[in-house]
Amino acid sequence: MPSSLANLVSKCTVFRDQKTHVTTLKLSVFDIPMLSCQYMQKGVLLKSPPFCFDDLVGLLKQSLSTTLSHFPPLAGRLMTDPDGHVHIDCNDAGIDFLVVKSPTLSINDILCPGDVPDCVKELFTFDRTLSYTGHFKALAAVQVTELVDGVFIGCSVNHAVTDGTSFWHFFNTFAEITKGASKISKAPDFCRETGFNSQVIWRSVTRARNLEPTKTTTFRMEVNCRHRLDPKLNSYYSGNAIQSIPNFAPAGELLANDMSWGANLLHKNVGRQYISELLLGMTKALLLLESPKLQGKNHRTLEGLSANECLTGTLTKSKGQGRLEELNHELKE
Repeated sequence: MPSSLANLVSKCTVFRDQKTHVTTLKLSVFDIPMLSCQYMQKGVLLKSPPFCFDDLVGLLKQSLSTTLSHFPPLAGRLMTDPDGHVHIDCNDAGIDFLVVKSPTLSINDILCPGDVPDCVKELFTFDRTLSYTGHFKALAAVQVTELVDGVFIGCSVNHAVTDGTSFWHFFNTFAEITKGASKISKAPDFCRETGFNSQVIWRSVTRARNLEPTKTTTFRMEVNCRHRLDPKLNSYYSGNAIQSIPNFAPAGELLANDMSWGANLLHKNVGRQYISELLLGMTKALLLLESPKLQGKNHRTLEGLSANECLTGTLTKSKGQGRLEELNHELKE
């Protein structure tokens, strides 16, 4: 970030030079924890080019624009939908491109022995910036700093969008295009199907545990139940409305089938009807366990209640307020 050691020369937004088919990407189970992490930083230190620095800046801008056409998520912004799911909106809002000049920093200052010097922090935009701010900040930034005897190209990328491996993929593709490649060597894969991601984890752990084929393996998923109950809860319901959903399968059957088999099983188990029945059964059982006076009795007061009603303690008029009053009366006795 420009400071007393580095002066900002220019700042602009670089956009993709071509439209792509990618529109929105839902953050995977691997991406979401990274929202609380800082932007990643990687850079390359070069000697001064044998041509005008301004020409280098122009070349980098054009190459970056082309690179973003292959990595459209980096040119987007984070968004949270009404159900609380975080997505990458590939809206081509662009990334930040800064040109900075440092009249005192040299290559030797950066490569000095020992720990990384503090001055290196000034060579990156979004230093110490949390990835969650990608909702209103660029998901990536490139800062080109002209040193006394060299050039430093620093790139910062939102950690919820890429990990280190995919970051280097982007950076290497950027370099590949800058060197004149008309076609990139490796195209990125933006598949973020949550069911398949979870299925990969389940299969990998099961295989690593070397279970007997007939042994039952279990995989649990934390699920937001607000919009899956019948009737639905209010989106702004204040309280706990998540449930750990168990998924069961024989280890041999899970590993013998392709990933779509397990993914379909996970998808089925997070369905609204399954969760409603699970919550309803659990809540009724808890009511009986918490009140010995209700145990062993044939309680029509619990019949016909929905999972929503059990969870929130409310009943619709059509179900009859009398049943809830009757239940409350028995609990007090």
